[in-house]
Amino acid sequence: MGYPSWYAVEEIDKSIDDTKELLLPFDLNTWLKMAVIVIFTGGFISGVPSTGPSDIDYQFEDADFNQDIGDIDEWPDQSLSDSTVLLILGAVGGVFLLFSYISSVFQFIFFQSVNEKRPRILSGFKNNWLNGLKYFIYRILMVGIGITTALFLIIGIETGSLSAVLAAFTLMIPVWILMYLISFSINNFTIPRMSTTDSGFIESTKLAFTGFRDEWKQAGVFILVKIALGIAVITVSGIINLIALLSIGLPLAFIAIIVYSILPVLVIPPLILGLIMLMLISLAVAVPLRTYIVQYVLNTYRKFEPEK
Repeated sequence: MGYPSWYAVEEIDKSIDDTKELLLPFDLNTWLKMAVIVIFTGGFISGVPSTGPSDIDYQFEDADFNQDIGDIDEWPDQSLSDSTVLLILGAVGGVFLLFSYISSVFQFIFFQSVNEKRPRILSGFKNNWLNGLKYFIYRILMVGIGITTALFLIIGIETGSLSAVLAAFTLMIPVWILMYLISFSINNFTIPRMSTTDSGFIESTKLAFTGFRDEWKQAGVFILVKIALGIAVITVSGIINLIALLSIGLPLAFIAIIVYSILPVLVIPPLILGLIMLMLISLAVAVPLRTYIVQYVLNTYRKFEPEK
C-alpha cells in the first residue's frame, strides 16, 4: 500500500541542507547581514497603536466647582499638558508605524536573500519598498478587523448580557479563523512568490487561494507542520537563551551588585557587556533558526503552484 507524498513533510530535511548552503562555511559579512534582517523582521509588530480611552471626562469628574477663580485660571495649563501628552503619543505612534513599515519591507528582503543565497539590505530595500507598503497596508487592515471584532466582545461583557457575549463569540471565531487562513496564505505563498517573481500582491494572493483550495489536504498538513516547526523554534531558542541568561547574566549581575556597592557608576560596564553578550547569543541562535523557517516556506510554497 502506497502512502501519499506530503509536500510539507518532504521539505523538512531538504530545507536544512539549503540553509547550510547559505550560512556555511561561516562568513562574517553574511551572518551580520542576516542578523540585521532577522532583527527588523522579528522585532516589530504592525498595527495602529491605541492611545487608550478619552481623558475628556476626567476634568469634570474630579473638578471642584466651588474652587476660586485662581484655580480656574490654571485649567489652560492642564489642557496644555494634555496636548503635550497627545503630541508625544502621536510621535511614538508615528515611529511605531514607521518601523512597522520597515519590518514589512524586510519580510521581502528576507525571502529574497534566502532564495538568492546572498543577503542584500540596501538594494533589497530599494527593490521592495513598494511591496512592503502593500503588505504594511494589509497588516493594518487585518489589525483593524481584529480590533473591531474584539470590540463586540468587550461591549457584550460591559453590558453584562450573556446573549451579547455569545453573539460576539459567534462572530469572532469564524472571522478570526478566516483571518488566520488569509494570513497563512499571504505569509507562506504571496510574499515568497512576490519575492522570487515579478508577480503582484493581488495576483499572488489569488494563486495562493487557488493552490491551497485545490490541494486542501496538503495545505492542512502544511499548516500543522508550520505550527510544529514554530513551536520547536521557540522552544529551542528559549532554552538556549535561558541557559545563556543563567550562565552569563547571573554572574555579571552578581559582579554589578558588588561594584555598585563600591562605586555606582562602575555598574554600567558589566551591564552593557552582559546585554551585548546576551544579544549576540540570541542572534547567533535566531539567524539559523529563522533562516531555516524561511527556507522551508520557500521550498514548500512552490509545490502549490496551480499552473504546475
